[in-house]
Amino acid sequence: MPTVAHWDWSGNARRYWDFVYAAKITQIKRQIHHYGSALNSLPLRRYFEQNSTELYALRVSFARNTAPLTNIDEEGFTSAAFHSYPELPKWDPYSGDYGQGLQGLGLGQCTLIVNDEIYGRLVFGVN
Repeated sequence: MPTVAHWDWSGNARRYWDFVYAAKITQIKRQIHHYGSALNSLPLRRYFEQNSTELYALRVSFARNTAPLTNIDEEGFTSAAFHSYPELPKWDPYSGDYGQGLQGLGLGQCTLIVNDEIYGRLVFGVN
């Protein structure tokens, strides 16, 4: 579960197979911001709540939880995920299992203020 400053890798769920079953473009490859990103964020957030010194868990869970927002295009269509192969960098034309990711996003939305020993006061979930 990486936490890097990049829109598609930070918090991304590692899913490969759903493009074979629930996509228009059927290929086996890493799916960017598959619905599993938001769903996987929920137990990770719970882990942080029980272990409040684990800032890494909070950072990754926030990145994962907001991932479904990147799957919505300017017209409101929701894609199942982004195709990660360099020769086909685009959203899949089918929505697939997007609804589960949106549910995970809704269940995980919150604002947290953390006082970290190294970075001081940090705020997650607000502008």
